[in-house]
Amino acid sequence: MKQDVDVLAVFETGAEYPKPVRFKLLENGIKKTVSVGRITDVDHLGAGGMLRYEYKCESPGSNGNIDYFLSYYYNSGRWELRR
Repeated sequence: MKQDVDVLAVFETGAEYPKPVRFKLLENGIKKTVSVGRITDVDHLGAGGMLRYEYKCESPGSNGNIDYFLSYYYNSGRWELRR
């Protein structure tokens, strides 16, 4: 499942990429806020002038950790969630 999401991210001076803190997703017609528990890996991807950072993340859930990917499209400033 892919979904565009609104992300609160920290852009630190001198850092190569922004750090996502939390995001809002639409689930069953309800907007939910999810805190990024831990970023386990960041990949710098790019092809055809489309620079993208892909974050492998996990957040605590009611039945254990939930793994997912957040992608940041640098040129458009868009974030995408993939589970």
